[in-house]
Amino acid sequence: MTRRRWLWITFSIALAALIGTLATTYNVVLVQDYRKMVEYARQSNLFHLASTPAPPMWKLIFGTTGFVIALVGVIVFLFKVLKEMKVNQLQSEFIAHVSHELKTPIATLELTGGLLRSEQSGESAEHRRLWQSHDEELGRLKRQVEDLLEAARWQAGPPKRRAVPIHLGEFIQRSCTRWREILGPDAKLSMEGDALDFTVLGDEQKMELLFSNLMDNARKFATDRPRVRVISGRSGGLWSISVEDEGRGFPAEQSRRIFQRFHRAPHGAPYAIPGSGLGLHLCRTVSRSMGWRISASSAGIGHGATVTISGKAARK
Repeated sequence: MTRRRWLWITFSIALAALIGTLATTYNVVLVQDYRKMVEYARQSNLFHLASTPAPPMWKLIFGTTGFVIALVGVIVFLFKVLKEMKVNQLQSEFIAHVSHELKTPIATLELTGGLLRSEQSGESAEHRRLWQSHDEELGRLKRQVEDLLEAARWQAGPPKRRAVPIHLGEFIQRSCTRWREILGPDAKLSMEGDALDFTVLGDEQKMELLFSNLMDNARKFATDRPRVRVISGRSGGLWSISVEDEGRGFPAEQSRRIFQRFHRAPHGAPYAIPGSGLGLHLCRTVSRSMGWRISASSAGIGHGATVTISGKAARK
């Protein structure tokens, strides 16, 4: 059972207990007030002036009925939450199974394609163009399958790795070459901002996954040649790294939803651009697993996007 499901169950039980306590307290207060009123009338010899007031049964019924209705509502809510979580679990298991099954035929296509290509001699320009298209599409399919598998693994729970001190500035310098490869030969990548001459607690493999996904998004959603700025900042013990592109952008109200699993923000060409809607979801999951924050902003469609990761520097 996942941590999120336990949280929802705990919340539902706490809400039912709170409603029950309030309803019981309401009934107890009514009964106590009625007893005080009767005792006061007896001590003041007022029973000869008026008959004994009837107990406020309608109020007691009102409190009990309200408690029952609220309790039933909480139970129905809890069952709906559990049902939705069960559906999500089945969906994740199905995606993981299908993705795993797709790895074998993809590997076979890569192998047979390489063998066929090596046996051919004197390829024409048209043949080279077709083989290049084959390699690009097969590589794109392979990346999507790997993203699905990675998302399924992280949905089950992030890998348990011990955080180690990593020099942030050196990590960025080492990663620049890889980022340029992801963006493509025609891309422009620039580094700006403060020098990040300190260490952070993290996992280098997770950090590579995080920034590789951001660079891949900048490449996919570029309207022309990708132009990306990596802006670093530091204020006291806090640091931030912003990846800013000049691509298609997204509506400002989508800044939170774009991190949801399988969600793709409207950007003018939702089906023309390949992708599964998992990249930013993985980025958020990875960032949270290391205690970092991630946010996204855009001035609208056609105005680019900025994704910012922030955290605390490691104590010396």
